[in-house]
Amino acid sequence: MSETPNQWLQNSALINGGGNLALTAGNNITGGEYFTGKGTASLTAGGSIANAANGLGSIFELSDSQVTVQARKDLNIGATYNPTLLKQTQVVGGESRFFTYGADSAINFSSTAGNIVFQNNVNPNFEYSVYPGAVKATAWSGDININKSMALYPSAHGQLQLLANSNIKSAATAGQTVSINVSDADPALLPNPSSAAGSLEGSIQDGLIRARERLDPFTPLSNIVHALVPTHFGSDAKTMVIANKGDIGFAPGSQVTFFVPNASEFIAGRDIKNLSLSGQNLSVSDTTRILAGRDIVYNTQINADGVVFSNDNQVQLGGAGQLQIFAGRNINLGASAGVQTIGNIFNPVLDSTGASISLAAGLSDSVDTAGFIKKYETDPKYKEQLQALKQLNDEDKAKKLDVLLKVLFEEIKQSASSAAAAPEAQRSKLYQRGFDAIQALFPGKKYAGDLSFVFSQIKTLDGGDINLVAPGGKIDVGLAGQLGGIRKKTDQLGVVVQQQGNLNSYSQGDFNVNQSRVFTLGGGDITVWSSKGSIDAGKGAKSAIAAPPPVTSVDANGNIITIFPPIVSGSGIQAIGKGQVTLAAPTGIVDAGEAGISGGQIVIAATAVVGAGNISASGGSVGVPTAPSAPTVPSGASSAATNAAKSGSDMSGSNSSTASNNNSSEKPGVSVITTDVVGYGECSVEDVRNNKAGCGDSDDAVKKDN
Repeated sequence: MSETPNQWLQNSALINGGGNLALTAGNNITGGEYFTGKGTASLTAGGSIANAANGLGSIFELSDSQVTVQARKDLNIGATYNPTLLKQTQVVGGESRFFTYGADSAINFSSTAGNIVFQNNVNPNFEYSVYPGAVKATAWSGDININKSMALYPSAHGQLQLLANSNIKSAATAGQTVSINVSDADPALLPNPSSAAGSLEGSIQDGLIRARERLDPFTPLSNIVHALVPTHFGSDAKTMVIANKGDIGFAPGSQVTFFVPNASEFIAGRDIKNLSLSGQNLSVSDTTRILAGRDIVYNTQINADGVVFSNDNQVQLGGAGQLQIFAGRNINLGASAGVQTIGNIFNPVLDSTGASISLAAGLSDSVDTAGFIKKYETDPKYKEQLQALKQLNDEDKAKKLDVLLKVLFEEIKQSASSAAAAPEAQRSKLYQRGFDAIQALFPGKKYAGDLSFVFSQIKTLDGGDINLVAPGGKIDVGLAGQLGGIRKKTDQLGVVVQQQGNLNSYSQGDFNVNQSRVFTLGGGDITVWSSKGSIDAGKGAKSAIAAPPPVTSVDANGNIITIFPPIVSGSGIQAIGKGQVTLAAPTGIVDAGEAGISGGQIVIAATAVVGAGNISASGGSVGVPTAPSAPTVPSGASSAATNAAKSGSDMSGSNSSTASNNNSSEKPGVSVITTDVVGYGECSVEDVRNNKAGCGDSDDAVKKDN
């Protein structure tokens, strides 16, 4: 009791002492365990921070402190954790376990000429792998290896930075999972000195949600891993994972996933391989970026029987804003789960409108944002938004590109619409508007790279646009033929804007839908431009049904909700509702294929249109030729058919007795009927492709139904 009568002392923790730790070695620091509770620590090795005789790296323990670890050569990290969270070996009565990390707790690793290895293998229990909220590792010359899972304590000042001059990789092999979780949990709900825990292990079944569950990114109750107010809200500290001259790459069949609570950047000087990201944008102005100097690839594993094995690697982003995935050469999503933005489906406190997705391949040459702004900033339609971009510095190039792509697709859409409505002799001049816009943003000559997601998907599930760009290559959405061994359902393939939003594509080469689908389901427009190729809506089945499974989540009030995504049928190119479909192939053809093209208004500008009878426009069409009418049945054909049928019946009757005397074991013969499509009406396939007068979209076939 205090000196003042009738006043009890408050229940609080008083931490005394603290101090600094400094350790310097001219050569190696081998193994060891280093602790600082309150203060700073500095470890410096003129050689390596090496493994002990048992193969374990150095162990770093800290509470409300900041630690710096430097080595000239290799730096091996056995583990980093908060010791007050560990199980007490000798205790009378119940245990008392809690975090003592502070808001500014941090650890910084640096290797001048070697590699940094996060072993994280002291103990399988998770408390040995919870790092402080701020972790930075810089390998100035070598690699960064993350061998086992780790988590960062949730902190408003927290940030993960992995910076390697060479590669960022993991020891995980096929079938193994490694998670790097920058936690978004509410730190007030984790054990602390004022509210200690007797155990860290609970289960959803017994209603005890404890520390492990709140720091487990794979928990089925997604709401418990997110604070009601995002822990990193208002912070400018992005998660940065950069391999300057090397790869961010993980083994085929492994799953190495980064769980990130705010906008992030993954940048590789060469390739990004099999990256899995579950991220968030906390503001509509946020941009998450994945950039590779060469390729972004996901492996496709096919066994000896031709079976394609899908994997769970994916890029999934919550919240609003932008997701940009750019490569200097190719982007191939392989058999991964693809790229999706999900709005607030799994975290109800985020913006309800999902982020837009932009994928661009072949950006090895320049992207002239300044020149593009200068060209269009005086246009009244774009003036206000483009002049605002001039205030942004070079570091805001991602935000600039978001706006500039919208201007680009608006220009090529208007160019295509004008060309589609004009006689053929005038189209070349009208196409120039689109070519000028492309040249202004992509003025180089060495763009080379394709987009391919034939075994995968790109989707915005809760709103947002999808932009696909290949200024030096082609875009393949699906396979050209059926593959019996693929174990993916229809709803796991294709490019789909599920709610509000537009779908835009620009490529130098072909745009091939093949066996897949390109859909907008919420009334959005579809714009596809192929500068030197053709547009093929594909051969997918019109009967194909995409029925995504229901999504169970928890809202901001803790209520369990179930979302039923729309069930969609068909393949090809479809803008459901009033969406406009604009397809432009200035030097190629547009082929509706077997899958077909449908939408509100259909606008097609091309040298020829194949399969016009498989194009459906509820709001009229421009540039779509009238489908050939069915051939007229000659007079007398009906009576001739009747007589032929009667004659056949009589013949059957006269032979019935003979047939009954034949050996009953004799098998009937097999009839083979071969059918060839030799033309469209009075035009051959070659006539259509060669734009012969009267075939395809000749001048007199242009139709306007507005």
